[in-house]
Amino acid sequence: MAGPPAASSPALPPASANLATRLDSLVASARDADQQFQANRPAAERAVAAAGSVASDSWSTASVALARLESSRSQAMIALAELDTLYVDARTSALAEDPSSAKNIAAARDQVSDWVAAQDRVLNDLNARLRS
Repeated sequence: MAGPPAASSPALPPASANLATRLDSLVASARDADQQFQANRPAAERAVAAAGSVASDSWSTASVALARLESSRSQAMIALAELDTLYVDARTSALAEDPSSAKNIAAARDQVSDWVAAQDRVLNDLNARLRS
């Protein structure tokens, strides 16, 4: 079952970019990944609901749909990892002298983390339903 071509995600900002620009770009990248995840979700839910026994064609189709769903969130995971790194650096380096930097990074990180956590809940539920 071929799905729509994966939408290209915006490139992550260069490390030398202004902090606000980097944060905006990372959040935008994660938002795009979440939108792609949400677009792929209905097909994965339908495939899991229609899945037969393990190794059947319908089970294989559902497994592929779940893999596509997991893949669609990869850019959000990359953005979250970058935000985690920025946050640690801000808390432990010269940026710590500017507490607003750490607060801004934490706010962006929390937003992206919420999207990823919601995606995790969906994936865990669909994987559990496919195994049962």
